[in-house]
Amino acid sequence: SGDEQPDLPLHLIVSPTGVCCGMPLFTRRVKQSGAYIAHKGLHHSVSWGLAVTAAIQPGETVLDPCCGSAALLVEAREYFPFAHYAGCDVCTSAVGKAARNAAVAVAHK
Repeated sequence: SGDEQPDLPLHLIVSPTGVCCGMPLFTRRVKQSGAYIAHKGLHHSVSWGLAVTAAIQPGETVLDPCCGSAALLVEAREYFPFAHYAGCDVCTSAVGKAARNAAVAVAHK
């Protein structure tokens, strides 16, 4: 019917000299509410991937020295709430967006 999800998605790149095939190693579904970030920043999947790669442990402090709208920190906190998060930025408008995102994320919980 066209609405079905594939059992195994494959990504093919075809060129005149060959074919490259890839498949996702892991996936993450966006939380359905989607209301925990007021100001967008990094794409949620990129933020989540960076947080997973950092292997955040309980009690650790995560510092983003150029946090912008703090989308990375908010996304990391959404999935790894057992750590402490802090961010700063030289752009005052970005700091305002970061504060708003943090407030929305706290209210969302």
